Amino acid sequence: MTYVRVSRIARQVSIAVVALLVLTLVTGLSGPKVEAASPTAPTPAWKETGLFVPTESTSYCQDGTRPNTLLVANRTPGFGEIGTYEYNLTTGIKKKFSSRTFNVCNEATGWLFTDDNTATRFGLADPDGKAVGHIPTHTAADGSLIMYELGEPTKNIYSGRLSVSLDAGKTWQVRGPLPNGRDYQSLAVVQSDARTLYAMNSTALPNGNRLYTIFFSSDTGLTWEKRAEREVAGSSSLSTSYSLAALGGRNAPANLVTVVSYSGGGSSGAEGFQLSSDGGRIFPTTLGYNSLYFKIEFYHTPFGLVRLAKDSSKYTLSITADYSNWQEVPLPFTFEPFNIDYGPLSLTLRQAPNDPANLFLSYAGGFGDLWHSANSGRTWQKLIGNQPTVLISPNAPQSLLALDKNSQVLTLPLPELDRTQTDGVRPIVGVGSDFYAATNHNLSGVFKKYWQQHGGLAEFGYPRTEPFRELNPSDGKVYLVQYFERNRFEYHPELVGTPYEVLLGLLGNQLTEERRILGDGAFNRFDNANYPGGTYFPQTGHNLRNSFKVYWEANGGLALYGLPISEELYEVNPDDGKTYVVQYFERNRFEFHPEFVGTRYEVLLGLLGNSLLKNKGWL
Repeated sequence: MTYVRVSRIARQVSIAVVALLVLTLVTGLSGPKVEAASPTAPTPAWKETGLFVPTESTSYCQDGTRPNTLLVANRTPGFGEIGTYEYNLTTGIKKKFSSRTFNVCNEATGWLFTDDNTATRFGLADPDGKAVGHIPTHTAADGSLIMYELGEPTKNIYSGRLSVSLDAGKTWQVRGPLPNGRDYQSLAVVQSDARTLYAMNSTALPNGNRLYTIFFSSDTGLTWEKRAEREVAGSSSLSTSYSLAALGGRNAPANLVTVVSYSGGGSSGAEGFQLSSDGGRIFPTTLGYNSLYFKIEFYHTPFGLVRLAKDSSKYTLSITADYSNWQEVPLPFTFEPFNIDYGPLSLTLRQAPNDPANLFLSYAGGFGDLWHSANSGRTWQKLIGNQPTVLISPNAPQSLLALDKNSQVLTLPLPELDRTQTDGVRPIVGVGSDFYAATNHNLSGVFKKYWQQHGGLAEFGYPRTEPFRELNPSDGKVYLVQYFERNRFEYHPELVGTPYEVLLGLLGNQLTEERRILGDGAFNRFDNANYPGGTYFPQTGHNLRNSFKVYWEANGGLALYGLPISEELYEVNPDDGKTYVVQYFERNRFEFHPEFVGTRYEVLLGLLGNSLLKNKGWL
């Protein structure tokens, strides 16, 4: 679950997130092996776009529904008309599309929210917007349209109310109080499954103490189960208070949650973090704390937890696969940079939300070097120089976006870094989530439902990635996708509630594009051959007959496989080296297996998902 409350650009603060090379999954629970860094190809230089953002009172985010688009809310009168602009990072064109300015951006859907007068939802599809009464405080990281609002932050009133939207903030439902009859005071939403929540509230006891109670829900807060209670002494302003937080990381298991404790006040106050790995029942692991002289940052990766900690003298980086046994790993430098104006520089750890194996180390203000790790922090490599502000694209193919010291937008394309998507992960332990050890990937939510309803393993094979956002080459749009051995699933939120909410990728088209352009043999247009019992498709100029027609009609037809884009032809299967009669369709390839004639395996589907991933260099 990511909550994007957008703030003004800070020139001296780096909020970098980077996606990078290859993760080797360690499946055991022992500490990770520390590996030597391997050489990589030279990193290309930053490219100037000629686009400049306002230097004051600015909100900005990347539109996760469209590639290479930066959304900027201008509140600086001297920089042009007040409103929200779209910056096309490819063409260098800046265009105003709304007179509203946004406070909250939901990258997954492209919808923006503002509280200028009332809570309003707007976007490129509706520049004027509609009043919705709510501004989300938590938005889904799992690709769904789920949003939550805790309390009424737009009115600076804390109500303890929880409101839920299942359609990206268009309509809202108010949830009742928690089972103990009390209001919500803290909420944590699991990143791998936005339906899964942890909530906390507190009750004053007669002895002057407070009783904190933790609840768990797997259905967006419709029902709750009590998990733990904790009595805290005292009620003064210096007493310890508690809240909940979800771990950063798209693959964070649903049974992980942290309690955040606040003690003291002002600059001397401390913020501590304790971890539960059993769904909020007990919190045996202390992750560390933040205070005037101490600092802690941590993320969940496909390997496990990675923690950057600072005491009064130095930074340390450590990793755990079992949430208890930590192994320190070397930082990628021998001394900490020092700036004559700012003194020792603050080191920051960040994670790529679309590629959680990839971590990033940088220093505040753009000083020092920029480091990345493609294997959950075990080894590091230096990128090209740091910038005052760096962001990672919320989709594949990956690119970095930076604002230099003059507030010009810079870009750095790094598409080869997406290959970590196929690396194995740990089970997310989510409600209704299945883990397949054959490929070390999870399957859940709408993709699991579609997989089960349309043939499962026989039709699609095992999952080869986790869900992630990717540019679709067929229409130039960005969708949440998941690759399988035989195909790619695409989530279409604009079609929610219809049979087309999940569509199969046009992998047949992608893999044969060059052959079709060249008119290669069976991929030419053909006349109607009038085969007995056959069907001719004038849309593509191809015939369908015999076993392939029987299979096509019996197992989903046009919706599942698309139109034929070739005639039958002999082709060597790249997976087993044998020659088969095959026919390509928009979404797949049929193979005729004479050794299985008369059985359900007479026609098998090609491993087009694997083929495309190999072509990308991901397998």
